[in-house]
Amino acid sequence: MVNQALAGLRDVDEVLGSFLIGARGELLAKDLPQVFRDDLFADIGPRLVRLRETLEADGEGMGSLLLRFAEHKLHVRAIGASLLGVVTGAKVNAPALRMATNLVARRVESEGSALQVEPSPRRSSAPEVPPHEPAPQRDSAPPTRREILYRGRRPG
Repeated sequence: MVNQALAGLRDVDEVLGSFLIGARGELLAKDLPQVFRDDLFADIGPRLVRLRETLEADGEGMGSLLLRFAEHKLHVRAIGASLLGVVTGAKVNAPALRMATNLVARRVESEGSALQVEPSPRRSSAPEVPPHEPAPQRDSAPPTRREILYRGRRPG
């Protein structure tokens, strides 16, 4: 079961928990402390899906994404149409986490059809975020990965 696979990620030092978001932003599974309520994902899920769509706009797959905060990191990995999110401490062992997420990815892909559930109704009092609209087309070709700079450095 996917919940057991997510729980297995906590065997990696500094992993606080994980979650799985469906293609429409719905929460499919989670293994997180109680402070991360399900209604929180009604807001986070669609935003992560739009972030993925934005990053994939140039035609390349997202693969994975790392969001760094002062004391934590959020690792997001595309698994088919779903997104796996792992919340870790700042000093997580990246190779160990990558190996563990590879195992979870295989498990999720093998159980893919069983995960397709209807999204739960939105329980948040936050205003509805409007659907993502594509950016207007420019006359020139979009920048390639080699041309994109982040904080003065090329992503590697």
